[in-house]
Amino acid sequence: MSSPLTDAGEFDRRGWQRIDDRLLLEYRLLGQPSACTVSGTDTRSVTAIHDFVSAPTDRLLNHISPDDPQALLIPWLMKIDWALALLIGALAQTVPGGLPLPKMTPVNISATGISFPTGQRFHEGDHIEVKLILPPFFPIVAVAEVSRVTEAGASEGNEYFIGARFLDISADHQEHLIRHILHVQAEQQRGRQRAAGLSHA
Repeated sequence: MSSPLTDAGEFDRRGWQRIDDRLLLEYRLLGQPSACTVSGTDTRSVTAIHDFVSAPTDRLLNHISPDDPQALLIPWLMKIDWALALLIGALAQTVPGGLPLPKMTPVNISATGISFPTGQRFHEGDHIEVKLILPPFFPIVAVAEVSRVTEAGASEGNEYFIGARFLDISADHQEHLIRHILHVQAEQQRGRQRAAGLSHA
């Protein structure tokens, strides 16, 4: 992978925009097994599988009106989601060590780096592989270097909060990431404008 962060003479100013979001995320210490695995039928695994399968449909539900022709697809998509969740759950029980699966995770992200909570102990300077799925379902892969590790408390099993800067990400993946960030910022701005309009009504 080549990174426009190093290839470009001047990095596009859009790359410095940063947002808080919830994205499907998988990560691992380079050369090590995934830190995001599901196995068995415990509650956290069931929730992770449901989030992974239903995320695209949930996004569609949040951005579609009942009279939109695409709304007719929703029952079929939900049926497919249900069947996929059953299949992945059954597969997860048969894979030794668990099935690597991106989990819905709160992240703070830009085109140059990412921070997120984790239950795994990392150290500054560690190189990690990060896999993100941007909506509706576009996979992003990058290698990043851990630049910050702080205590996060034990909320939902996440004892640490790490920050990492991307070292290796393709130009195509970085461009998709920038577009997603700008799209989320635009949605947030429209939401604030609508809220302001309602408060003055």
